[in-house]
Amino acid sequence: MSDTTTPRRTVLLEEIRRTGGQWGRVRAARFNEAQGFGGNRDTARQDLRALVRRGALVQITTDGRCAYTAATAGGDR
Repeated sequence: MSDTTTPRRTVLLEEIRRTGGQWGRVRAARFNEAQGFGGNRDTARQDLRALVRRGALVQITTDGRCAYTAATAGGDR
């Protein structure tokens, strides 16, 4: 799994920052599909995890479910 910035990840991150809230793989996959990138949930999960590794998102786990939200400061390195 690569941490390379892709246009899909860039657009996804911009939307997460714009709308706020918590994002899971289903929401991310639906957004990606609406943008013409395809709606694969595994790809969305990989993108969200890659954005966490970059410091752009924070992972939140509640009751065994993962969600992601925009990092506050110092992210997107």
